[in-house]
Amino acid sequence: MREWLGLTTEDRSLAVTTISFDIAGLEIWLPLLVGARLVVANREEAADGERLRQQIDQHGITFLQSTPVTWRLLLDAGWKRKI
Repeated sequence: MREWLGLTTEDRSLAVTTISFDIAGLEIWLPLLVGARLVVANREEAADGERLRQQIDQHGITFLQSTPVTWRLLLDAGWKRKI
């Protein structure tokens, strides 16, 4: 996954899933293994699209892995993908 996603030390990842969810392993360990910065959202932030959008902007997040529900929260909060 490291090679496929291309994460580097320059990336900033936002972890939004609970530790008991299977994708949390990749979401937490991959950024740490490549030396990227990991920002962990708390439960309230992860459930609020506006607060998530603020976290993305504030920390310059370049990688986010999540469920469709979280992506919908972000889109409803006005998040736009920056290229």
